[in-house]
Amino acid sequence: MDSTRPRVSFVIPARNEELLIASAIFAIAQSVVPCSISLEVIVVNDGSTDETAGIAKDCGAQVIDVQLHNIAAVRNAGAEVASGEILIFVDADTLMNADCLKGILAAVEGGAIAGGTAVEFDRRITWLQRVMSKSFLFVWQRIFGYGCGCCLFARRDVFQEIGGFDPTYLSSEERPFTRSMKKKGPFVLTRQPVLTSSRKFRLYSSWHLTKVVFRSLFLGKYRNREELGVFYDAPRESEI
Repeated sequence: MDSTRPRVSFVIPARNEELLIASAIFAIAQSVVPCSISLEVIVVNDGSTDETAGIAKDCGAQVIDVQLHNIAAVRNAGAEVASGEILIFVDADTLMNADCLKGILAAVEGGAIAGGTAVEFDRRITWLQRVMSKSFLFVWQRIFGYGCGCCLFARRDVFQEIGGFDPTYLSSEERPFTRSMKKKGPFVLTRQPVLTSSRKFRLYSSWHLTKVVFRSLFLGKYRNREELGVFYDAPRESEI
């Protein structure tokens, strides 16, 4: 193995994430310290109109500029330039931590070719929102066995073999990714959680999110981008 190649490549898709991108990159940097591994951080800047790209560069990340507006294609663009043997896809509103990273590395060393992680939210949410989120995660991960898009990982060689994420899925691209990977080898859902933003609960009504969740679980892939504002063109909060 080439000793100069990073062990892990983190790929962060980002669109107008100037408020959160530095925290995401810093969390990755902190998580690798106790793991003693080499890494690279690739931020795929998808047509941001704010300071996302500049902040990411200042934080030491490699920035790839694209105009795709398709989350699967954006992740694939980052994977194309990644050189690490393990790819970890982390959303810009999600914070990696050392325990979670150790769980991913242990899973790969134990034979997993890909997988996802448990998920926790960064702020207090209402009891109804908590019931909704826990119910969704239980069905999505424990019954269907899918990884969650905020944090997925894969061996780079197998990721390339399956052709990456399916860009015909405008959302829920974790489903075909999971199914394709399971055909190649063990797909593991680690129990060490990442911390992800609860901002969608603050920006959208519970009823709106319920409809999105139901569609994601049972009605197949979205074909109309106008229905996907919650994923693509959601308003951004002005402060953390």
